[in-house]
Amino acid sequence: MYASQVTLSTNPFLKYRQANQPVRFGKTESSKSDQAIDDLKTIEAYQNNTLTQFSRLAEIDPEETAIGRLFLGNKPQKGAKILEAASGTGVYIRWLLKQGYDPYGIDAWKNAVNLAKQQYPELNNRLHIAYLSQIKEKFNKNEFDIVFSPGTVHNLPSKNAVEETVKNFKYLLKNKGIVFISIPEDTSIEPSLDKNRRDRIGRLYLDLNSQDLIKIFTENGFSLKEKRSYYPESEENWTALLFVKN
Repeated sequence: MYASQVTLSTNPFLKYRQANQPVRFGKTESSKSDQAIDDLKTIEAYQNNTLTQFSRLAEIDPEETAIGRLFLGNKPQKGAKILEAASGTGVYIRWLLKQGYDPYGIDAWKNAVNLAKQQYPELNNRLHIAYLSQIKEKFNKNEFDIVFSPGTVHNLPSKNAVEETVKNFKYLLKNKGIVFISIPEDTSIEPSLDKNRRDRIGRLYLDLNSQDLIKIFTENGFSLKEKRSYYPESEENWTALLFVKN
């Protein structure tokens, strides 16, 4: 079932939206250290536009994305334990689970996590509400074989925040662990951004490209194994990267 099939009366957060009440962060309220990595305005933008954003993202076909194609092309060992950083609607978690992996996800987009759990009971123990800055509190050092991060880092507030996130990935990964990560490279979106590089709903688009990302990863204990670009019709152009922990 996709988001377009949601029954409004059975979803508590939709009652919030129907009543035009602002969505609150609740238990995911941040500290100053959280704000150093996570862009709270971007998270709020997703919270306050949950219906449209969940519907859009839940219908993604992972195999028709740059990161999905890169993943399938490298065929990690079945059963590998995977963390998706910013798992949103759970669409990639469901896909990875069906592929025979052991995936888990975190996201501060509270509404999406709760809705995904409601629609897909098999994800109940796999999705967690947390900021990227809270990864070390949620999981153990060297716990994961793979970190999977589709379209996330360009929404962080600074390159320093990206670097801190990469360090957190390294902390979580086992020796020779792998990161699959993707980033949009289509500058056609830039004219639609305001002077603070935010789109019409308030999401931040950091001035960051794949070469910047390669530099950050290689300076923080990773080696680039593969780079793959994907240019779907009428979509943003994306680059997916595969890094290995040194």
